[in-house]
Amino acid sequence: MGTKKLLVEYSFDFELLGLTSSAKEHKLAWAINSSLETELTKQEEIIMELKNGKTANLVYFLHETENSILTLIKNKMFDSSDNQPKFLIPELKTMDYFIRIDGDLYPLTTEKIIEQLKNINTIEYISKFKIDTLKSKENLLFY
Repeated sequence: MGTKKLLVEYSFDFELLGLTSSAKEHKLAWAINSSLETELTKQEEIIMELKNGKTANLVYFLHETENSILTLIKNKMFDSSDNQPKFLIPELKTMDYFIRIDGDLYPLTTEKIIEQLKNINTIEYISKFKIDTLKSKENLLFY
């Protein structure tokens, strides 16, 4: 009998912002909450299995409404055995955090979110990314 392959296509129907900030994740989440009037709350860390068989903890914060999900994701993870940093999106090592926007955060558009986040003094740089250009985009599908 022949071998059959299951091909799965994932939906990447969300916006992705990259942030550079030296702020700790809880302080950054608080600043974003104050600026955007959201309620980002820390979620239980996800243990990600790495290609080399090791694991790393993924830290993220979530704000969920009826029509949208806003997620603050820390890019840098630490390997459980050698304490060396690993990155959720390795091709974007210069980004400390990502904001994933699923759905409609009415009345905020992505452009308004970017403008408001630029006013947070602990955010040094912010950029919007095209998800299709990212090699490691599947890493953003952790929930």
